[in-house]
Amino acid sequence: MKTGYSQISETLSSNTLFHFTRSLDNLKSILSAGLKISYVPEELPGIEQLYFAPMVCFCDIPLGQIKTHLQHYGDYGIGIHKNICKKVRINPVFYMRNKTMLESLFPGNKINHVAISHVKRYRGRGFCGGKVAERLKFYDEREWRYVETNRFQLVSTWEEAVNQCKTRNIHNQSYLELSERLIEYLIVKNSTERNLMIDFIANNSKWTPLERNLLLTKLITATRIRKDF
Repeated sequence: MKTGYSQISETLSSNTLFHFTRSLDNLKSILSAGLKISYVPEELPGIEQLYFAPMVCFCDIPLGQIKTHLQHYGDYGIGIHKNICKKVRINPVFYMRNKTMLESLFPGNKINHVAISHVKRYRGRGFCGGKVAERLKFYDEREWRYVETNRFQLVSTWEEAVNQCKTRNIHNQSYLELSERLIEYLIVKNSTERNLMIDFIANNSKWTPLERNLLLTKLITATRIRKDF
């Protein structure tokens, strides 16, 4: 007899972590070089302070619940099996709603960079595509992230955080490399761009013929996700 635990896990989370982007060229770059590690600003819960750090963000949302996420983060994405978390430092974030819990974790404002870089507000302003987005309920994103904590920095204002991130992202060329064996999904916007991605994969000498054929089986369109899931 199956337990309730396995049924809940299948419904609320996925064996795949998704990273979304806003263009086909970005997705091609991810396949060629890996996931670019970008500086992202984050507000701390309940206090007037922010931090920024280089990271790669993922969501743990099944495809049937991903439609709202597509609207905010783009119709192009890559799904990576959670086994990648065993190989690199990818962990779920810790959501907080107010400063009480934050102060109990870091008494005397003694911030631990490794821990705080995985803290996220329950709700707040987002930073996506180089712009500050409207208030979002981050809790619904079930975020996981890889963070290079040795380049963490605290700041006081959004303007400072955003400007620092934009400047550093221009020069930052660090990537989280991927194994094609761990890729579960390649998401493109529509059938026209699916054909363009097929040509890109089929003619890319980076992969063996077997690897290319395997990647082609992972392709799915955002249009199909919206209609069928």
